[in-house]
Amino acid sequence: MPRLTIFDLSQELIDEIFDHLHSRQDLDTLRACALTARIFRWSSRRRICSRIDLCSNTPHVREGREGRIQVLLGILKDAPEVGKHVMRLRLRIHSFDNGWVAGDPSFLELMTAITSPVNNLRELQIIGLDFPDKFADARTLEENFLRPFITPVIKKLYIHGMIHIPFSIVASSPKLKDLTLSETDFESVPFADLEAHIPQITITDIPRLSVFEFSRPVGATTTLLDSVEAGFPIAHLSSLKIILAPGEAPSVEYVQRVIHMASASLEEIRFYPEYELHLEASLDFSSLHHLHTFEVGIEFSGGLATKNALSDLCRTLQTLPPANSVKSLSVSIFLGFSSYDGPDNILVADWETFDKEVTRIAYAKARFELELRILCDDPDLETSSVTEGEAEEVVVAQCKSVFARMVREKLGRCYAARHIQIMVRYSLDSWGEWKTILQKL
Repeated sequence: MPRLTIFDLSQELIDEIFDHLHSRQDLDTLRACALTARIFRWSSRRRICSRIDLCSNTPHVREGREGRIQVLLGILKDAPEVGKHVMRLRLRIHSFDNGWVAGDPSFLELMTAITSPVNNLRELQIIGLDFPDKFADARTLEENFLRPFITPVIKKLYIHGMIHIPFSIVASSPKLKDLTLSETDFESVPFADLEAHIPQITITDIPRLSVFEFSRPVGATTTLLDSVEAGFPIAHLSSLKIILAPGEAPSVEYVQRVIHMASASLEEIRFYPEYELHLEASLDFSSLHHLHTFEVGIEFSGGLATKNALSDLCRTLQTLPPANSVKSLSVSIFLGFSSYDGPDNILVADWETFDKEVTRIAYAKARFELELRILCDDPDLETSSVTEGEAEEVVVAQCKSVFARMVREKLGRCYAARHIQIMVRYSLDSWGEWKTILQKL
């Protein structure tokens, strides 16, 4: 049998191929690859072992955490090099069973194995199973878990559904760059008492975030921003490059506070693409000279609301100075027309002002990208006299016609500008396939 060409490729190239072909969740395929050929084994094992996931034993579900920890310890003792592949640790926590994080000798032995100087742990996820969950003893958690294993190494931190989280998980992590706070709150400690309360925190420990994401402007998010404004920062935001948030009015207010703190560095503002979290207020971008990407969601719900749907977005765009760095604008549109007059509903909005502002922002740039992602609220097809498939074909044909017409007639300046690239995509299902209607390069 002739030798396959793939066996002559370098390990680095094979590893890059795996990066493109397989996700971390595709474990069956990765296991099969590992058993197929020795040359695939390292690439497969690196992905299979990249994350450790451990869960509290709850009153309703016992996942055998203790046995899982013992299996992992056995693997690491037999093959210590596997520890180098572990980059993410995911802990799902329940208030009734969390003492193991700071007090189980087997778990702490596992942490010692995956956080040695030659290993690569860089991301921690803490997820409350039954909001609100909390650790039983914050000080023991700091002393036995956070300080020896987590704060010296993590670069990315995600916390969801937890309360009474120690400040030090952020403030004592000097390498932390990417922070997500979701339905979470820190312990109640006055900022002025922070140094005395957690004496190991120093100025050099406090991280300088590059990416900050929050789901609601409450709890830990409020505390973080208040700490910066009070002069006792849990984390520095002056170097922040990316902010991700929902588009509801209270969140927009907090994003504006972040803009004030990070105006000299902020490059991307992304509001969540979930369509129920559309932009509900305008922002002031006048101080953002390095912003290059803006993503936002808009709801077209019918009537006067649709006519004014673009108002906050247009007012926001109007604040951008003529000499701006914006190169990409993505607008996700939820088009509800179950009770209205089909997709023509989208034509009612003030696209003329939007067209004018986008053209102004894109002026003198070699290339500007405008993307419109339109999610159509599919009408109730069960009451129709035709089959569901036939009805969907009618809806699709309407969408294609109306959206293409909208771009050509309502966005005439953008469509005529040679340097503005336009991509219009639509879907009848938020989980379905996105199809391209119009692409102007």
